Amino acid sequence: MKSLLAIVLFIVAFKANAQLTMEPSVYFDYSWDLGNYGGRSFSLNYITEKDLFFQIFYNEYYRLPIWYNNPNASIFSFITIPPEKNFNSGAAFGKVFYLNKIETIRFNLVGGIGFSLLKEPEYSYNSSSDVRYFESSSLAVYFNPRIEFPVSRYIGFGIGSRMTATSNRYYFAFTSSVIFGSLRVKKDKRKLK
Repeated sequence: MKSLLAIVLFIVAFKANAQLTMEPSVYFDYSWDLGNYGGRSFSLNYITEKDLFFQIFYNEYYRLPIWYNNPNASIFSFITIPPEKNFNSGAAFGKVFYLNKIETIRFNLVGGIGFSLLKEPEYSYNSSSDVRYFESSSLAVYFNPRIEFPVSRYIGFGIGSRMTATSNRYYFAFTSSVIFGSLRVKKDKRKLK
């Protein structure tokens, strides 16, 4: 299902340019996140003629469960200990600020709300049995400032941070992303400001 979603968003990001008036940008973003949780994010982004930013996103985060208190734990602990999982989806909006005159570097200040699903493994985990997860859901507040570098009209990369707050967890991560789709308009098509 996630692969199908990624393929659909990829096609929409590339095909949208033909349907627009060349001013707005529509693109797809795939991010790797590392912070108090590790994970990845997918988003479909739209920048209007007025440099307003709209985003539909999906994030998934993993970490060792809170009850697993081992100071010698390593990244390989995920092999034997079931991870705590968090899935977020929602919508965000914000403003784009261009950091140079030729608009090849931009700062996106984005925030929004979403839905969060937390899956915590059972405390009395026994490696010889199936893992049972306790599920809880809540609303989430999302903040994602980042700098994007569209290196061409169709592909680029970005760096930034992502903060998500729910009723029972806080997530903070540094992000590194690949962006592709209709990223920039031709210089002669952009209206002078």
